Amino acid sequence: MHPTRFRSHGSSRSSRPFTDAERLALAGFLAVHARLRHLAGDGAFKPFSQRLDLRALGYELVAFMSLWVSQTDPAILAGLLAVPEVVAVRSTTLDVSILTQVVAKNIRDRHRITGSIRAVDGVARSSTAISLDEVIPSWPHAPLRVARRLLAQTRTIPARTAGALS
Repeated sequence: MHPTRFRSHGSSRSSRPFTDAERLALAGFLAVHARLRHLAGDGAFKPFSQRLDLRALGYELVAFMSLWVSQTDPAILAGLLAVPEVVAVRSTTLDVSILTQVVAKNIRDRHRITGSIRAVDGVARSSTAISLDEVIPSWPHAPLRVARRLLAQTRTIPARTAGALS
């Protein structure tokens, strides 16, 4: 469950009322509401998106490709965006320049995708690690752990300061 999906009881777009958020976060309604409003004001929430079952779409394989690029050029990102199987791109502080996540139907398809990515002007070389399984899903547990930590921090702040934060 994503924190931005919590709406007040009267909202027709509710996925869960605030009372469920209170129970999950071990806090009261006003604390949850104030903290979520504060986080939303800071731009902490990204737009809601559905998580796709890639296997249902025919993509049996997930791989992470490390890319070494010869130059920093926006055309490299445009070239990666042109490959529809590229689902995530991150710049890194490691010796690799870019880390990409790709999906493929099988090993042959992954080989074709690797060729498409290597053909992007500026990509010097690549290395691929095939994911065997998603051991700890990144969704939805991480946002809830962060919300609990933030609420715990709010409780340790004196009341007059906590009111200024919301």
